[in-house]
Amino acid sequence: MNDFTEAIYALWDKLANYPIGHGDEALEHLLCSLCSIFGAHNALWSVVVRLPSPASGDALNGWRPRFVRLLRPLPPMAASVQAQFDTLWSPSVDLSQILAVSGEELFRTRLLFEALPPEWFDGPH
Repeated sequence: MNDFTEAIYALWDKLANYPIGHGDEALEHLLCSLCSIFGAHNALWSVVVRLPSPASGDALNGWRPRFVRLLRPLPPMAASVQAQFDTLWSPSVDLSQILAVSGEELFRTRLLFEALPPEWFDGPH
């Protein structure tokens, strides 16, 4: 096992010990720990739900954001996250958002530079 894997297992063990009523503290610990493990300055937690009856032709197949939390909600980043949240509830979604909800994996990571065509990066997002 590499150092990242061991740190993640230790993190999950620590999170499992938080009392059920201490979700905010556990989330704060999760985000701070992820920043520490990976050398990041900020982290984001997002919860998405699947609507029980998505509209026919829904590009997101019923998936919508329900909760988003930034560890350090710097104003420009918080505004960007809110705009993305709002867009996901509108009928105007782009290829990156469709890609995010595609597939059958329980857990997934998509690297935009690998998954999207080069011309996508010249667009308005």
